[in-house]
Amino acid sequence: MPENDNAPPAEDPRHRWGLSRYVAAATLARAADRGAVVGIVLVVTTSGAPGWLAGLLGASITALHLLGPFIARRLDTAHDGRHVIAAACLIHGATLAAAVLLYPAVWSMLTAALLRVSGLFGPFLTGGISSRLPGIVGTDLHS
Repeated sequence: MPENDNAPPAEDPRHRWGLSRYVAAATLARAADRGAVVGIVLVVTTSGAPGWLAGLLGASITALHLLGPFIARRLDTAHDGRHVIAAACLIHGATLAAAVLLYPAVWSMLTAALLRVSGLFGPFLTGGISSRLPGIVGTDLHS
């Protein structure tokens, strides 16, 4: 009996829930990255600081996203990009937490510096997970 060339390929069990996992991971990463700006603005404005400072600190975490295409090279050349993304998540979270917790006690420019470091790793959260899409859901057209 001849093989049917139009039949969909057998599904790889590793990719069965791949799209669901991707959507969950991408949603959490983007919510953490974009929610950080909202959180910073709320922390600054509720402390009674001027709006320009809230804007400056909010911009501190987002401005370095412009470097995403340049820093993504590290992800492209890594032996296993998952380790780079995991490290970026840890650094992003740690520096963001440090900035928020230290904000009331330190000079605002130190907070801005911590937020810039956090923002430097933001593209790994958003674009990094998207770059792993073929490995998550499979490389064939059907998946």
